[in-house]
Amino acid sequence: QTPSKKLIAFLGPDCGEAAVSGTNAAAADGGGLTIISAGATADSLGNSTDYPNFVRVAPAAALYDSSVVYTAARFSWFRDAKAGIVYTNDTMGTGSAAAMNATAQALGVQVVVGVSIARNSASADVLESVAMLKKGGAETIFIAAPVPETRSVFSALHNLSWAPLAVLSNEAVGGEMQNDTAAVEGAQGYLTMLPEPYPSAEARSFAAAFTSLTGRAAANAWSTYAHDSVLLLGAALAHVISSNT
Repeated sequence: QTPSKKLIAFLGPDCGEAAVSGTNAAAADGGGLTIISAGATADSLGNSTDYPNFVRVAPAAALYDSSVVYTAARFSWFRDAKAGIVYTNDTMGTGSAAAMNATAQALGVQVVVGVSIARNSASADVLESVAMLKKGGAETIFIAAPVPETRSVFSALHNLSWAPLAVLSNEAVGGEMQNDTAAVEGAQGYLTMLPEPYPSAEARSFAAAFTSLTGRAAANAWSTYAHDSVLLLGAALAHVISSNT
């Protein structure tokens, strides 16, 4: 329950399901609590009519779901290969899988099989799902899932001794996966469209300060997006205060 007279904004949540729940709860409470997210990328959250008090500093999934497929096609990763999609059965995963599938069809890429997995699935369940992609004749894999599940898919590829032509990921942040050769073992090619963890001098400065303060690495782009969400709230407050003085 939201004490609306004391709170003006909420920083978070970092995934689509929690963002939907949070914005709906804030609306039901009758307050105009603004929710600022650093990581809820589900396309549906971009509907300002349904979610008028929601704002995010991370790019919407629609910006890179299609881009990763277009990019692979531009460099002839597909050729005549058949594709399969593995996605998490949540708001982000289902929306992203639909966008990737639509883009593939527009490019003439045949998607022959799709399988869903739950968030935090057991390794055996992911292995079974990935085996279904192989059995269905997929030669290229699209992954619409967060980093933990993306890692599980690669582990399944390794355990199945299956090296598809390419694996395209919509959300596994570059610095966490494509620079980790052990994590991506089991594919002839790997592509993801989200940025490196520290794409600017400001982001690198924040990461260094975070590590100095906490003793832990600010390991991915979501950390810098979270940093941006705090700056966004601060800038909004400064604007309101200056406008009323």
